[in-house]
Formats: sequence, structure tokens, C-alpha cells
Amino acid sequence: MKTWHLWISIALVLTGCQTDARPLPISDLEITRAKLAVANTLRDPESARFVGRIFKLQTKNGTEIVCGKVNAKNGFGGYGGPMGFGYIVNTDTAYIFGQDDTNMSLLNPESLSAVNECSSGLIS
Repeated sequence: MKTWHLWISIALVLTGCQTDARPLPISDLEITRAKLAVANTLRDPESARFVGRIFKLQTKNGTEIVCGKVNAKNGFGGYGGPMGFGYIVNTDTAYIFGQDDTNMSLLNPESLSAVNECSSGLIS
């Protein structure tokens, strides 16, 4: 849980507490693709339970990202609580905040910007 708070703090600093992204309509197909990509990053994909709203943003540079929260079983077999996720439509890549922090360092600046925009939207 502390990692999640750290990630949110970093995202707020990087985005300046403001968002340059604009909301976009989201199709059922995009929601399905995002859920599948997110589930496939989990230790137990079948345990994925998506909670709250799922929405799509487009950054000023054109990157589209689907954002939401997922709860899944951890290594001990229990649910660990909802974690934010970002699914980058342009690259068909999913990231779970707090779980994939190491992999986020490999993102190109455009994709990292999109993930930051997503995490800002999940705060509200």
C-alpha cells in the first residue's frame, strides 16, 4: 500500500497536479482489451476483479490510455485491495501502479506521460 501512495505522490509532482489530458468516449471493445491485458499481467489472471469506473484519456501528444482499478489475489491467495491500472491503447501495454514501478522506468516519455495522466485521473 505504501508503494501506491509513493506512486501517487510522484505522479502529482510530475503532472503538477494538473492534467493536460482530455477524456474520450470508450468502447466496449477497448474496455475488454484493457481488462484482458491487465489480467495477463497478474499472478492469477482469473482472480481479477475490476472496481469503479473505467475511463479513457488522450494526452496532448495523442497517446490514448484506459484507466481504472483492479483487485486481484496476491502471492498468499488473498485479495490485496484495489490498485490503479493504465492500459496504453497505442502500444497494447498494461501497467499496474505499485506492481510495475520497475518496468515504468523502461517507458518512453510519451507513454510515461500517459501513465501519469491516468494516475492523476484515478485520484479524483
